[in-house]
Amino acid sequence: MKNYACLLLLGSALSISASAFAENRAVNVSIGSIGGALDEAATQTVRQVIGHAVANKTVDKFIVNSPGAGLPIPVEGNLSLCAEAGFNTDDAEFDAFIDQLHSISPKAGTFYNVELAPSCGTADNGNVDGGSDSTFCTMDVKMCPDGSYVSRQPPSCQFAPCPVVAR
Repeated sequence: MKNYACLLLLGSALSISASAFAENRAVNVSIGSIGGALDEAATQTVRQVIGHAVANKTVDKFIVNSPGAGLPIPVEGNLSLCAEAGFNTDDAEFDAFIDQLHSISPKAGTFYNVELAPSCGTADNGNVDGGSDSTFCTMDVKMCPDGSYVSRQPPSCQFAPCPVVAR
């Protein structure tokens, strides 16, 4: 009976751990200008990192988001995308990909956000009206006290929190 109880506890712990690992298997990335020149080198680096991840099958779902129907396309040159881990991609490999994205530091005047997500979603997940369940927010930004910028985040389209500045 004691062995059965241990097995039950171990199985429960493993199932909780497995769902925690699988929780964030996608990343949303947005990069754009706040009215000045876009850091083209940083944008190109983002494209290269993602292209390399797609070629190596670290990422097997890649969606470029654009403004919704009827919304203006920003003139500053913005890129908003989602990349999802490949089916056979292990956590360490996907984490290394995320670390590469986090290592990109655009010049002042360009905002850049990298946020984990459970998945990228699809254009139509069974909505009755045929519409999209994806939320596209306006691509404006807010300047934080530390000089960095944050953009609006779906689904509420509120600004992401500013980084906490250590004192």
